[in-house]
Amino acid sequence: MTTVPVTTQDRIPVPMSVPVRPAQVPMAMGMSLPDIWRVIKQRFLWPMLPILIIVPGLFTLATYLLLRGATLPILGEYPRFEAVGVVGVQAPRLKPMEFGEGRETVDAINRSIANEIFRIRQPDILSRVLGDSQVMQTDWYKKETDKDKLLVALQKDLEVRQAPDVSAFLVIFETRKPSDAVVIVKQLMQIYGQFAASESRTKYVDEKTLVFLKQQAELKTQLKDVTTQIESLVVQQGSVAGLAENKNLESEKLRGLLIESAHAEADKALVKAQWDFLRIIDPSQLEPTPEVMAALDSDPQIFQLKQALFFGRQDLDELLRRLGPNHKSVLARLSQMTSLEKELEGLIAQRQNQGMELQRRQAERAYDAAFKTALAIQEQILEERAKAKDADKILLKYQQLLEQQKALEEELAKLNEHINQLDLIIENEDQRAKVSILQMPREAKKPSSPKYLVNVPVGVLLGILLSFGVAMLLELMDTSVRTSRDVARHAHIPILGTIPDLDFEEIPIETIELALHAAPRSMIAEAFRTVRANLTLTAPAERQRSILVTSAQPGEGKTTVAVNLAIAIAQNNRRVLLIDANFHRPALRQFFANIPTEGLSNVLIGQSKLTDVVVKTNLPNLDVVGSGPIPPNPSELMTSTYMRQLLSQATDTYDQVVFDGPPALLVSDAMVLAGSLDGVILVCRANSTSRGVLLRAREQFERAGIRIFGGVLNGASGFRGGYFREQIRSYYEYQPAAEHLAGPTPKALPGESKGPQKL
Repeated sequence: MTTVPVTTQDRIPVPMSVPVRPAQVPMAMGMSLPDIWRVIKQRFLWPMLPILIIVPGLFTLATYLLLRGATLPILGEYPRFEAVGVVGVQAPRLKPMEFGEGRETVDAINRSIANEIFRIRQPDILSRVLGDSQVMQTDWYKKETDKDKLLVALQKDLEVRQAPDVSAFLVIFETRKPSDAVVIVKQLMQIYGQFAASESRTKYVDEKTLVFLKQQAELKTQLKDVTTQIESLVVQQGSVAGLAENKNLESEKLRGLLIESAHAEADKALVKAQWDFLRIIDPSQLEPTPEVMAALDSDPQIFQLKQALFFGRQDLDELLRRLGPNHKSVLARLSQMTSLEKELEGLIAQRQNQGMELQRRQAERAYDAAFKTALAIQEQILEERAKAKDADKILLKYQQLLEQQKALEEELAKLNEHINQLDLIIENEDQRAKVSILQMPREAKKPSSPKYLVNVPVGVLLGILLSFGVAMLLELMDTSVRTSRDVARHAHIPILGTIPDLDFEEIPIETIELALHAAPRSMIAEAFRTVRANLTLTAPAERQRSILVTSAQPGEGKTTVAVNLAIAIAQNNRRVLLIDANFHRPALRQFFANIPTEGLSNVLIGQSKLTDVVVKTNLPNLDVVGSGPIPPNPSELMTSTYMRQLLSQATDTYDQVVFDGPPALLVSDAMVLAGSLDGVILVCRANSTSRGVLLRAREQFERAGIRIFGGVLNGASGFRGGYFREQIRSYYEYQPAAEHLAGPTPKALPGESKGPQKL
């Protein structure tokens, strides 16, 4: 057994910043093997152990009562006695020329036994059994007047199975009276033996002639008709391409035409765009094409004008050189050259317009040709689509006929094989299976059911499964916070400590609110010291000067945690001021005597100063302030200037200020007060606080930007599978025996003096 105190398990440092919350995981998916083992240990005494006792006990009791002849609802009539008969089966001999003379295979034996098992269960044989006079005298027969129901009951309860390692099968039947089962099985075997012996070669001949040969003729006729239809369809529809290959070539042609149509439409759109462009554009804005330029160069009139201009410019240059620019011959030649240039420009413009008109006509003709081509392809598509549709119908009919032909051929082949087997049986008498009665049933001395060796283990197994299922169902239905792991996993709040329930404490403590003072060696006191230690690790001392201790709902132990935490911090040589900030249900006056009627509310309305209401306790380093008269507007007082002054004065004088606040989800006081402090400690009670309530409280503080130092789980259970059963025992084994003793717990701590105090 370990001797390490449990308090070390709860030391989980808190991050300095608000962590990213992981997505919520359903508990059924998030349970690990340790969780399942914890559930089993925790719920073993209830409800698992009672179920483990009751369910096997009920199975055992029911077995005992049924063996004694009791009739229980639903279970039917018991005890039941079994009668067993054995029928031998000799497999037919196979033909010597095929398989070797006298040789029998395992498959043939098993097939023969299966055939005989099927035959003995036929309604005509069972009906003969029910008509037997000896069977009609049994109590089993007399319990039901409807013969159809008796036949159904006989078919349901009759068990016929192959005997292991021998060529035989067993006939088994159970009844409440031992002799009834013997009579029924005996008569069934006799009637079946007579029926098997009466079969002769004539039966197989008649079966072949009247049934199978007739079916063979009908199948051959149907197959011939289908074959004729296929041949006729191939001849009549020879024009359908691909019919012989079971393909529709018309559909392939149609796909080709559709592709060709798409190309034709694209060409038509391109040509039309060119034609539209040439119709609306001004010829002067259009650059001459190489073809137009070549046509201009080859025009004889333009060529003559260009030559005249060339020689004219030469003459003009000569005249300018000899006569000067103002001579009348020069001016006449210059006028002549201007006329020739205008004539040339006009002729070129005329030829360009003629070329433009020619391009327009060519574009128009190209568009007409593309339009006609696309239209012709569309007409071909319509025609080919009709052909493809007709071809699809013909091809579908052709495929159906082929499938019908194949099915008829397969059925005819199976029928021919069966006729061949009948011929083998008819030709050789030894090729039919023979049956013989090897053992008649005997009256049973002991009941066959119920059986202790079957029912009791089944009851134990069912009890285990049911107890485990109920335990897991209760675990999944219980949404309360039970362990510190639940606080961290479901509410995502770091755990500062876990306080055991007072009922599991070995040292007597009358008032748990003063446990740290009254029983410093107790497990509960050690748990509060753990809370103090973990709180110290959450942040630097200057960032936790003022702390609010609150809970989501009332009755979860926030005052207990606040008082003991303040005492623990004071015992660590730090000056602590404990303030009762719960104006709705103040509690500190129950535990600290001589707290005056004036208190926090008087300071917040300016009637008193902090020094006037501070009460010094007889515990070193611990002072307290009561709540004072209950104000009508607590939330407004929490945001007043006097509140800021009180906090400034208190944090300057004391190392730590602890506020015992109201529930966070019931009133707004806790939220308003926490906004002025360094952070909060959230208290929850095991097996009482729901996970959803705790999660809403955490989210409410985080939305307001208020720091949560961590959570304290109060009242943790110490039952089997809980947190503190073995740990508490280990803790006290680790302590000296004399220190287990503790005097009576004081109900209240007397105050030594009341304000004003010199701060």
